[in-house]
Amino acid sequence: MMEKMSSKKILKNAITICLILSLIVISPLSNFSTVKVSATTQNDAVNWVNNQLNKTYRGNYGAQCVDLIKAYYAYLGVAGYAVGNACDYATNALPSGWTRVYSNYQPGDIAVFKTNDSRSGTGPYGHVGIFLSADEVGFNVMNQNYNYQSYCTINRFYYSSLQCAIRPAFTTVYNPQGCFDIVNGGQGNIKVRGWAFDRDNVNTAIKIHVYIGGPAGSGAEGHEISTGTLREDVNAAYPGVGNNHGFDTVIATNRIGEQQVYVYAINIGSGGNVLLGNKTVTIYPPATPTPAPTPTLTPPPTMKPIVKPTNKPTVKPTTKPAIKPTKKPAVNPTVKPTPKSQGNKNVTVENAQDTYRKEVSAPGITTIRTCKPDKHGKVCIKWYKIASANGYQIQYSTKKNFGRKKTKIVYGSNKIKLRLKANKKYYIRIRAFKYGNIKFKVYGKWSSRVKVRIKK
Repeated sequence: MMEKMSSKKILKNAITICLILSLIVISPLSNFSTVKVSATTQNDAVNWVNNQLNKTYRGNYGAQCVDLIKAYYAYLGVAGYAVGNACDYATNALPSGWTRVYSNYQPGDIAVFKTNDSRSGTGPYGHVGIFLSADEVGFNVMNQNYNYQSYCTINRFYYSSLQCAIRPAFTTVYNPQGCFDIVNGGQGNIKVRGWAFDRDNVNTAIKIHVYIGGPAGSGAEGHEISTGTLREDVNAAYPGVGNNHGFDTVIATNRIGEQQVYVYAINIGSGGNVLLGNKTVTIYPPATPTPAPTPTLTPPPTMKPIVKPTNKPTVKPTTKPAIKPTKKPAVNPTVKPTPKSQGNKNVTVENAQDTYRKEVSAPGITTIRTCKPDKHGKVCIKWYKIASANGYQIQYSTKKNFGRKKTKIVYGSNKIKLRLKANKKYYIRIRAFKYGNIKFKVYGKWSSRVKVRIKK
């Protein structure tokens, strides 16, 4: 009996273990079907990535490159899909709407590197990062644990090291775009001129709210106009949006003196209202009309009665001219529309050009430490590192003024070897740079030039 009971217990325990193992295997897959992807724009995602510089994300194996990607997936609302080593992201299941791309990389894409790549220095587990910018030569990524740095850094790589990229399904939000060009003050009126359109429907005129005396919500005098006048320059700057997006309107006002004028483009579809700008204008009192002279009425001549023996004389009554009443001037009612919550706005400046540019301070002056030729006909140059620099630009020339100069770029190092021609004297200088945003570098000042002679 004891033996039978033991066998039953063993069988029962085995079944329980199998059920537990099946739940462990199935549960991660079930997360994929229940995850809700959050709505995030590409600009929001890139701003989040830029804010991770010098931060550290630690997982089960310390600060690895995939730990930054897991944090990125969590920010985008799809944490359940971030699994495996870096090399696994080339084949992992993707959230709905996400895609793998192999060219035309954009900021916010996830870079998946080749394994055992000598140029990028990857090992058998690969490497991952997040695109910040790309050009015809290479690309810059935010990554963690590159060159054994246990925090997030920005590094540059060549396309030959890339296996593919993962593009999240970003949300597209269109706010109105436009510009408040000019405002002129008149006698009891102002004239405003500008343009605006909304990409949610470029074929529809949009409303423009004009406030005289302060911004919306301040109790200022409000007026509503709309776009629709010809502006061919807008279609030239934004091909395909059409030519009829201008406004050029005279608005009557009770305000006089120096006034602030605020102009808003009212959103249609997704997005929010946009402040196109505010300007100061002087409004003059309206001209006082000269009253018309009162006409002098001449009474009609007195008619002498005709006397007949049998009839009484007929006297024609004197008629007074009818005076028309003076009409009161019509006063336009003050329109005070309540604008939509502006939320996350894209405000276009007057020159109708993209202003996505992050201003940063320039790095310090680079100091050359040594500059010596070796016996192999090369010059070994070393300099002191600058902590805030992303890289260094080296120029060398046979002329003091660096005519016909040649330039080299170095990332992540403070030394370089140059092969120069024998029996010549060269001048060398170095400066540091760092990235302001996607395609923008800020350079420091040049170091003092040094000279070196190459012997046979």
